[in-house]
Amino acid sequence: MDPMRTAAAAAGGKAIEALGGIWMLHPEQFARSLEAGFDHPFEGYFTGRAGALGHVQPEVAAATLAVFEPALVVQMWTAGTFTHAPRAAAALYTAQAAQWARDHLSEASDLDRFNALCERVTDAAPSAGLPLFAGWRSLSRTDDSTGRALQNALVLRELQGGIHLAALATAGLGPVQAHLLNQGEEYCAFFGWAAPYPSVATLRSAYAEVNQQTERRMASIIAQVLDTAEAGELATLSELLHAQALKSAA
Repeated sequence: MDPMRTAAAAAGGKAIEALGGIWMLHPEQFARSLEAGFDHPFEGYFTGRAGALGHVQPEVAAATLAVFEPALVVQMWTAGTFTHAPRAAAALYTAQAAQWARDHLSEASDLDRFNALCERVTDAAPSAGLPLFAGWRSLSRTDDSTGRALQNALVLRELQGGIHLAALATAGLGPVQAHLLNQGEEYCAFFGWAAPYPSVATLRSAYAEVNQQTERRMASIIAQVLDTAEAGELATLSELLHAQALKSAA
């Protein structure tokens, strides 16, 4: 694998992951979830995100959103799907993403180009073993370039997220271990996991390999449809989109 493509996949992937988090945790998005009838903003998040799977058992939603403590997902999914049916919740969530983008990302650079490159990747990417990515790819996207940019970024985010979860599972690393290795105990608690936490000192090399596997796999998928220059361009545009989100959402 071309190391430049791998580096681009790593840089772009970090930007896309962070961009999604900014929107998902933004006060305006929390307010929109409440305005949509959910009793808690995280009901909107869990139902909106996993709702792309359709009508599944709460435990299936929890297994798919594996980074969260399962009982938390089951609680929020059960309440959220009482308010909105799963696919309707997913359609609502992606429409809210488009509106947030119009409010915050309209000044980002070259959105049409970002959309074109991103869609070439996600349209061609294999979905076998990646049900949440497949579900998000099947959701309708808006025609305006600003709203569509965040929607496309979220589809790409689910692609790399699914690949990362598969790599963690193959390595035998659970979500608690991954959170502790990533950002520590406070980060782990945010996802609903309670102390006491296990020691992960001996797992750092395994976690580093998981991250490298994710980056290599993303690079190989990107390489199917983009040349090295285009892969670098997608990474740069992803970083610019993230920077605009940081600037506007502050």
